[in-house]
Amino acid sequence: MAAALASASGTLAFAPALPSATVSRNAQTSACSLKMGLFDGLFGGGNKNEPPPSQAAVPSERLAPIKGKTIVTFMPSNQQVYARPGERLGDVAQRAGINVPYGCREGVCGTCEAKMRQPTGQINEVRVCRDIVPKTNLDSPDREKMWGDLRGGKKSVSELRGTPEEITVTLQNPNLALKRQQSWEQIKDQAKQKTKDWLDPNYQAPSKRNENAVTMAFMRAWSQSSCFKISMRSFKTPLYGWLERNHGIDKDLSGSSEQASKARDDPEQSQYQKKTQLEHVLLRPDVYVGSMEQVTKQMLVYDVKSSSVRLRSISYIPGLLKIFDEILVNAADNKQRDVATKQIKVKFDKKNATVQVYNDGKGIPVCRHAKYDDVYIPELVMGNLLAGSNFDDTKTRLAGGRHGYGAKLTNIFSSVFTIETVDSSRALLYRQTWRNNMTTCEPPTIEKLTGKAEDYTKVTFTIDLKRFGKKSLDDDTIALWARRVVDVAGCNNGLKCWINGTLVKVRSFQDLMLLYRSALTQEKGAEGAKAVEVIEDNSGRWKVAVGSAVNNSSSELSMSFVNSVWTSRGGTHLKHVQDLFIKYVATVLNNKYKDLDVNERTIRNNMWIGVAALIENPSFDTQGKELLVTPTEKFGSEFKVSRKKMEEVVQKTEIVERIVLEGKLVKDLDKSSKTMGAWSQKRLLLPKLEDANWAGTAKSRECTLILTEGDSAKVVDMVSGLSVLGRDRYGVFPLKGKLINVREATNLQVKNNTELAAIKAILGLQNSATYDLDKKESSAFPLRYGKVMLMTDQDHDGSHIKGLFINMIHAYWPELLRSNQFLFEFVTPIVKVYTGSQDLRKTNKAYKTFFTQIEFKQWWDSLQDKDRNKFHIKYYKGLGTNTAQEGKEYFSNLESHRLSFVYDGKQDDNSITLAFSKDADERKKWIQDHADSVVKDFIDHSKDKLSFTDFVYKELVQYSYASLQRAIPSLIDGCKPSQRKILYACFKRKLNKEIKSEDGLEIEPRYYIPIIPMTLVNGAQGIGTGWSTSIPSYNPFEIITILRSMIRESKGGGGGQESLRKSRELVPWYAGFKGTIQKHKDGERFTCSGCFEVEDTNPLRIRVTELPIGMWTEDFQDHLNRLSDKTEDRAAMISSYTTNNSEAVIDTTITFTEDAEKKLMESGKLNKQELMKVLKLINPISLGNMVLFAADGKIKQYYNPLDILADYFPERMRLYERRKQMQEARLAAQAMRFTNQYRFLGAVASGEFKFEGKSKDELEKELKEKGFNTQEEIEKVFTEKKHVAAPKSEGASLEYVAEEEEEEELKESNNGFAYLLQMPMWSATRERREKLKKQVDQVEGELKRLKGISPEDIWLAELDALETKLGTVIES
Repeated sequence: MAAALASASGTLAFAPALPSATVSRNAQTSACSLKMGLFDGLFGGGNKNEPPPSQAAVPSERLAPIKGKTIVTFMPSNQQVYARPGERLGDVAQRAGINVPYGCREGVCGTCEAKMRQPTGQINEVRVCRDIVPKTNLDSPDREKMWGDLRGGKKSVSELRGTPEEITVTLQNPNLALKRQQSWEQIKDQAKQKTKDWLDPNYQAPSKRNENAVTMAFMRAWSQSSCFKISMRSFKTPLYGWLERNHGIDKDLSGSSEQASKARDDPEQSQYQKKTQLEHVLLRPDVYVGSMEQVTKQMLVYDVKSSSVRLRSISYIPGLLKIFDEILVNAADNKQRDVATKQIKVKFDKKNATVQVYNDGKGIPVCRHAKYDDVYIPELVMGNLLAGSNFDDTKTRLAGGRHGYGAKLTNIFSSVFTIETVDSSRALLYRQTWRNNMTTCEPPTIEKLTGKAEDYTKVTFTIDLKRFGKKSLDDDTIALWARRVVDVAGCNNGLKCWINGTLVKVRSFQDLMLLYRSALTQEKGAEGAKAVEVIEDNSGRWKVAVGSAVNNSSSELSMSFVNSVWTSRGGTHLKHVQDLFIKYVATVLNNKYKDLDVNERTIRNNMWIGVAALIENPSFDTQGKELLVTPTEKFGSEFKVSRKKMEEVVQKTEIVERIVLEGKLVKDLDKSSKTMGAWSQKRLLLPKLEDANWAGTAKSRECTLILTEGDSAKVVDMVSGLSVLGRDRYGVFPLKGKLINVREATNLQVKNNTELAAIKAILGLQNSATYDLDKKESSAFPLRYGKVMLMTDQDHDGSHIKGLFINMIHAYWPELLRSNQFLFEFVTPIVKVYTGSQDLRKTNKAYKTFFTQIEFKQWWDSLQDKDRNKFHIKYYKGLGTNTAQEGKEYFSNLESHRLSFVYDGKQDDNSITLAFSKDADERKKWIQDHADSVVKDFIDHSKDKLSFTDFVYKELVQYSYASLQRAIPSLIDGCKPSQRKILYACFKRKLNKEIKSEDGLEIEPRYYIPIIPMTLVNGAQGIGTGWSTSIPSYNPFEIITILRSMIRESKGGGGGQESLRKSRELVPWYAGFKGTIQKHKDGERFTCSGCFEVEDTNPLRIRVTELPIGMWTEDFQDHLNRLSDKTEDRAAMISSYTTNNSEAVIDTTITFTEDAEKKLMESGKLNKQELMKVLKLINPISLGNMVLFAADGKIKQYYNPLDILADYFPERMRLYERRKQMQEARLAAQAMRFTNQYRFLGAVASGEFKFEGKSKDELEKELKEKGFNTQEEIEKVFTEKKHVAAPKSEGASLEYVAEEEEEEELKESNNGFAYLLQMPMWSATRERREKLKKQVDQVEGELKRLKGISPEDIWLAELDALETKLGTVIES
C-alpha cells in the first residue's frame, strides 16, 4: 500500500479518481445517478471490497491546445484536463481524478492550498475545494455557490483575464492526502449507511447547508483520519448534538465521542479547554457586557407612564442594560452616518421580555460580501463576532462602536433576534432571524420592493432571561432603558424618539439637562433654567451644560456622553471641559478674592458639568464603555468657548458666589464685622438659610437660630409649624450632615470646612473672640443670634450631631456654653402610644409620648400581654415623620419640647473633652464602664434643664455604643445589627426577593449561632467610636476540621481546648484569589501578594493578573496614573498601560520607561520584589486588631483566630444541648396532643363518649375522669422543658425562627379541652383516625431517635452536611 502511495521522487498518489460514469456525466444525468456518482467519488467507488484505486504521479498524455479552452495541469501528479466554461477549480480537479476536499471555509487543513501559475508568470493563491450544495441537488442553480474560487473573488477559470490557454496548479500540501487515504476504507461502509436517505431521489435536503448528510459523513472521515481539526466557526451550535447523536463525533470534530470521553477522563487533558468565541461570551459574559449580578444604586430613570424623570434607588443588572444599549447606540450612530435619520422608535414588551428598536435613515446594504464567504452584509454584521464597519482607524468615524461585538452581544444573549432592513438603492427588504443565543441562523428572506422604497432598520430581540438569573423583566430595568432613550434624544438635536408609541419631549441637549437638573434639585421652570447654562460650539461636536454643584450628585449621576454612549464614569472628554471652567473660575477668585485659599478640588466640587461630545474613533477602558480614555489630542475637535461666554455662564449659575459664600465667606466676616453695625449692614444670602428678620440688628439678642438635621421636604414641612411663633425672632439653617470633630481635625480641615464656616457666618462668631452674653442690654450684642436651638432626629445619630456642635462651641467659645442661656435642644417624640378607641386619622393627641427608645421599652415591658393589645404604636424615625400639623402643635407648646443645656462645673468640661478628644484609650474606658447603663439610663424629658455631663453619660454614650455595634460584628455569628435584622426578616418571612426593612422595636435575637463561626469565614472590617476591627477570612474547610477534633474531644469528656492547642495555624484564605499569602518574618502578620507575568524585557512590559486583597481596581489605576506622571521628586516610571479588567478578572498590561527598567533590572534579571513594591502588589494582613463583641455583649480583642474558635465552641455546644432539650419537649407535647386526639376520636366512634344532652361542664368533667389532658397540661409539658433552652434575648440558632411557628401550633386561643371538643365531625372518620395514629407513631419515633443521640453527634452531622454544600458552592 505504501509503495503505491509514494514514489522515490517524492511525488504523491492522490485519493481515488471518479469512476468513468462520473467523468462523462452530462446535463441529462438523473438526480439520483448524479448523487450516486458524487458519493462514489467521495468514498472510493462501488465495490466496497476493493481498495480505492490510487493514481501514481506519472506524466499523463499531454493535451493538445484548443482555442477558447484552458488546459489545467495539476502538480505534482502532472494530471491535465480541459476547464469547461464557468467551471471552478474544485470541479476541474475532481474531473482530473484528484480527490478534492469539501470546503471548510477556513482552509484550516491545508489540503486545498495551491498556487496557480499563468503563462504570463503571474501567480495566484487558490483553494482547490468544493462546498456542499446548499439546498436540493447538484444540478440546481445553487451549484454556482460551490467553493473552489480563486482568491480575490474570481468565480471560475473563465473569469481570468484573457482566458489563458494553460495554467498550472501546484498543490502545496499533498502529504495530507496520505493521512486521509489511510482511513478511507475504514469508514466507507459506515458513511454510505449514514447517507442512504440522501440517495433517495425524493429526499429534500435540510435547509441548513451544514446539516447535509454527505457533509457529515465526509467530516467524520476527516476527523477520524486525524487529518485536521475543522474550524467550528463555520457551523452552528445545534449541529453539535446532531453530530454526537448521528455520527458519534464530538463537538470539536476531533474524533469520535469515545475518543473525547477518554480525553475527558484523562486528568491532565481535562483541565485544559478551548472555547469558541461565542462559548466564551456566554461563559464569561462580564468581560463583554459587564456584571451579571444585580446591583442597587441611586439612578435617574424615566417613568414611561408619567413621562417624567425621577431620582430613585433601583436594582438592575449592568449586563442587561448593556445589551439594550448596544442596539440603541447602533440606531443613534445612524444619525451620524445619514442626516436623513429623523426618528428612533423603541417598544418594550415586558410580558414577553421583547424589545424592538427602529430607526429610519439609510439601511444596511443588502448584498453579498465577496471577501467573506459571499455572506449577506446584514448577516455578517449582526451574526458574526468581530465584524462591523468600525475597524478602519484611518477613517474618521463618530460612532459608539469599535471592536465588532456590539449587536452580536445582544444577539448572543437573546433567545430570538431578528434584523429587518430596507436597502432603497437596491429596492430590497431583508429579514433574518437567529435563535438560541445566536447559535441557530435561519436563512434570510429577501423581498423585491416595488415603487419608492424608504430606508429603515428594525431590530427585535427577546431576551434570554435565564442568562441573567431572571424570570421576567422588572420595572426598574425598563425605566433605566427608557432613560437611555431620553439620553439619545437629548444628545442628537432634532432626533425624535418614541417609547411605546409616546413621543419623548426632549429635542435638544438643553431640554435633557433641564429635565435631569429638575429631578436632581427640584428646581423647575425659571429656577431650573437659571441653575444650568448650555453651550453648543460652532463645530457641532460639543454640547456642554454648566451649573452649580448638586448636593446629591455622584459619579453614577454624571451627565457625560460620547457619540450617544453614556459614560457614567466620565473620562477625558469630561475632564477637558472641566479643566477649562476650573481655570477660569480660579482666575476670577484669585483676582477678586486674593486672600481666599481656594484649590482646584474646591472649585470642582462646586460645579456641575454635563457633556455630550462627538469624538473621532473613541477608545474606552472596557467594552462597558463607562470611561473614555481617548487622549485629548485625538478627539478630532476641541471644545472652544469665548471668555465672554464663559463669564456669562459662570455669572448666571452663581458658581463663584457659591464658593465664596459657602466656603470662604467667614474670612471676610472676621475682618469686616467687628461691630454690630457691620452685621446689620449685610444680610446673609447663604443657600438654604432662612434668616430671622431681626438677626444682625439691635434685637439680635432675642433671635434663636434653629439648626435642623437635613433639609428634606418632609423636614421643611414639619418646621413650617414654626409659623405660629413668627419669623422675626427665629431663623432656620439645615445641616447637610454631621459636623467634623474639631478636636481631631487639622487646622487646615477646620479652615476649609464649609459647614463650620457657614455656621460661624450666620451666628457672627469670630475666631479668638470671647463673648460675654451677660452684659447689660444697653451694650451692643456681639452676635447675630442670641440663642441656638438644635433640632435633630431622636435617634443615636441625632445625639451625635448635637454632641459635635457642643464640641465645636466648647473648643473655641466655651464661655457661650457656660452662660446657660445660649444652647437649647428641641425634642420631638420617638414613639407615640394611642388607645384602641382613638382614630389615628382624626386626632394627634396621644395617650402617651416617649422621647427615648429605652423609656418606651421599659414601659412596654411592664405591661401584661393582654394589656398590650389595647394600644396602637406609632414610631417616628426622624423629624420628617412628623406632619406640619404636629409641628404646629410642638411649637405652640414650645416649653414642653425645649430643654436648656446648663453648665454644671468643671465636670462638664471634662465630660465633653472625654467624648471628643484624641485619647482613644480614655474613650474606650468610658464606653466599657457604661456598657450596662446604655440599656437602662435615659434623659428625663419631663425636666426643662440638662447638664452636659448627663448628656454625655446618658445620651451620647448610647450613640458611641451603637456606633460600635454597627461597626464591630459579633464573635458568634459575625453579623452586625443591620445584617442580623435582614437575616431575621428572611428567615421569618421565608423571603427570596428584596423588601424594605421596617423600623421599630428590636425583634431579632441578640445574635445567631451558626454551625461554624462565620466571623472567620467572611472576615470583618469596621471603625467605631474608640475601636476598629480588621479580621481576615479563613478557609471554612480548615475550620470544620478543627471543630471536628474539638467535638470528638468534648464527646470523650474533654473541653475541646487540647485539640485546639494542637491544631495547625490558620492562614488567611479568600475564595478565588490567585495570589499568595505567606506569614511575615515577624510572625505577627501575613503578606498578601498579587500576580504578574513578564511579557517582554525590552522594553519591560508586564501583565498584572491579580491584585492583593484590599487593593481595588480603581485604586490600582489611580496609582498607575501617579506612576505615569513626572514629578519634581522623580521621573515617570510607566510609559503606558492598558486595562481589560472586569468584576471577575484582573488584566492590566504595563509598559515601563527606560529609567524604570534600569532600576528594576539587576544584571539583566528582574528584581521582582522591588517591582511588587513599586506597583503596590503587596499588602500586609495584620492580626493585631481583631476586635469583636463577645458572647456576653462586651467588646473583646483577640490575637489569633484560634482564640476566636475557643470562645465560640462552648457557646455553640451549650446551644446544642439546650436545643436538643427544647426539641424533645416539643415532640413530647406533640405526642401527648396527638395521642389524646386519637383516643378521643376512638371513644366517640365506639360510643364510649357521647355528646347528647350534656353541658360543657359535664363533658369536660367526663374527659378529665377518663384521663384526657387539658391544653394547659400539654403546654406545661412543653414550656417547662423549653425554658432550659436559651431565650431569644440571650441568643438564637437559625432553627429558632422556624420553630416559633411550630410552637404556636401547641397553643390554642381556648383553654381546657377545646382542642378535643371543637374538632370537626369528619375527624371521627377512619381515615382521619389512621392519620392521627401515624402522626403519633412518627412523633414518638422521632422523639426516641433524638433521645438516643448526643449533642456532639448532631453537630458532627451538621458539619458533614455543611461541608458537602460548601464544596458544591465553591466548585460552582
